[in-house]
Amino acid sequence: MGDNNPSELPTVLVLSRSPTITLLEPTCSQKFNFLKAWDSPLPQDQFLTTHAGSVQALIATVHGDPITAQILQSLPSLKFITTTSAGLDHVDLAECQRL
Repeated sequence: MGDNNPSELPTVLVLSRSPTITLLEPTCSQKFNFLKAWDSPLPQDQFLTTHAGSVQALIATVHGDPITAQILQSLPSLKFITTTSAGLDHVDLAECQRL
């Protein structure tokens, strides 16, 4: 990983645009490959199907799409979820425990 090739960096899925991501991306993009679903012309389900296998982490935002069981089940390599909010009402915690 010495050359920071984006294909070798851990992949982080961001479903919705967020001011936090705008602040983090300049420094964190050297260590992580950010997949920004909102930048894709594909519908979200197609975007997830296309990239699901590579996603290791997910950044959730309270004002974005909720993190549903369907989304979680579509990400077989997911190891970590973080949120930009204090609450977790937008994350399906029961499904997180099940997986």
